[in-house]
Amino acid sequence: MTTLIPNPSAMSRHTESGKESQNLVKLVVFPMGSLTLALPMKAISRVINMPEVHGSGLSPVGVTTVGNLQLTIIDLHRQLFQVSAPQRTGKGGYLIILPTSAGFPIGIPTAETPLLTDVPTGDIRALPEAYRQADTLSIASHLTRITLESGETQSVFLLDVAAVLASL
Repeated sequence: MTTLIPNPSAMSRHTESGKESQNLVKLVVFPMGSLTLALPMKAISRVINMPEVHGSGLSPVGVTTVGNLQLTIIDLHRQLFQVSAPQRTGKGGYLIILPTSAGFPIGIPTAETPLLTDVPTGDIRALPEAYRQADTLSIASHLTRITLESGETQSVFLLDVAAVLASL
């Protein structure tokens, strides 16, 4: 299992006196159907407007070209819910681009604008292995809660990129 949480000393919030108050992880959070998913900012190359994706339509995998990069696109919505996300009129969505340990970049499409947020490392909990083995969310390794601008709290599942690749 790949750990997505960076070294706790790598990111911290400082008080005005300069003392460390708590360690933070920057997360890129995005909705996926009825779920809210996230990736650590350190794991992401960039986020771009959604380009045209090509594929057979028989699997959650497609391909696109961004500049001189050939990207494998993984439709997580289809992988998790067995149906592609509905397209919003006038909006093409976004593509989250990640390098992988396998040596090739992948893209994860999302219909909504991803949100960048800081989460204290102490608020991020590993998901039990039994849950990961039994649920379609086996591609998530950790769980946290964030507070939205509306004041509502929301559960966020942190993706394990290695598990995403292994699930294909």
